[in-house]
Amino acid sequence: MKTYRFVSFFLLILLAFSKVNAMDYRTYQVINAANELADNSAQIVVSTHSGRMIIATLGNLNFYDGVSFSHIATHTDYQYVLPSYRGNYHLYFDKKHHIWLKDTQKMTCVDLMSEQFVTNVDSVIKTMGCQDPLEDLFVDDGGEVWMLTKKGLYSEKNDKCYSVLRNLNLQDVDVFDNMLITFYENGEEVAQNLQTGTIVHRTRAYDEDLAQIYKNSSVLLRYENGYFQVRNGDKGAVVLWFDVKEKTWTVVQEFPYHINNMELHEGKIYMPSEYGFWIYDLATKSMEWVRQVTVVGGTTIETDCNMISFDAQGGIWIGTEKRGVLYGRPTKPAFNCYPWSNPRSLELEKLMMSQTQN
Repeated sequence: MKTYRFVSFFLLILLAFSKVNAMDYRTYQVINAANELADNSAQIVVSTHSGRMIIATLGNLNFYDGVSFSHIATHTDYQYVLPSYRGNYHLYFDKKHHIWLKDTQKMTCVDLMSEQFVTNVDSVIKTMGCQDPLEDLFVDDGGEVWMLTKKGLYSEKNDKCYSVLRNLNLQDVDVFDNMLITFYENGEEVAQNLQTGTIVHRTRAYDEDLAQIYKNSSVLLRYENGYFQVRNGDKGAVVLWFDVKEKTWTVVQEFPYHINNMELHEGKIYMPSEYGFWIYDLATKSMEWVRQVTVVGGTTIETDCNMISFDAQGGIWIGTEKRGVLYGRPTKPAFNCYPWSNPRSLELEKLMMSQTQN
């Protein structure tokens, strides 16, 4: 009889936990200035091909090799002015072992071979073939660098300058098949033939009313036959889907606050925001909002999220504005420990008290 009751109780506990969402089971470790991070404002979090994590804090790059952190600091003398870039922190890797880190109207460059900030960014730009001052810089999905000048958009790979729409802020660049695709502040997209430079097609995501609302910044995520795009305004954001083959735009969802980035992982797109993060399931086209997370010790917190990245083992790294980085392990822990302040403790206590003890 005791065995039967024990098994029944154990199954009851398993059923209770089986309802927990895949993200809810993670208990997050807080990584901040108290344990080797340069400071508590984690703007960018990315995983490299070598398996290292790179975290951009204010003025610093932090490298995590799986055991410990190291970091390098920049100086104002190392910054290159980018007059046309209006967005916040944005990090690119190019094919020549550089990290390009953009912030509003300025940019720094890191030589990954030496893991040091480049003291003279202009010298790197000139070795890439561009002799004119830059207005902005982009790196496409293939790691090729594109440099915007007053003459147009210069391609290092093709040693050629392409035309851009004048009087509109260019915000994203990529290459799709044999086309250069450019995205602008008003929601327009222009595709040009890479060889001839002639316009193949020109589309627009929405009308002028929405263009004025979501013109501040853009984040692009390539997926199959198109792109997901986040566009932010002064207060809100919109997530769009552009099908390059069909030349059609779809509004995925609008938000009353900023969506800061996108990360694709196992068929889902993670969207960090001012209030937790959203998960978009590509198969079901459904959205889930994760507003609260549980940190080590059992406390549940609400936090902003600047960026989300997954490491090679499936662990999730969340960069926040003031809490540093939240790290969630890839596997579900064997046991969960809840403090008495957590309502879940009281639920489990009642469950145990309801069992007959013999």
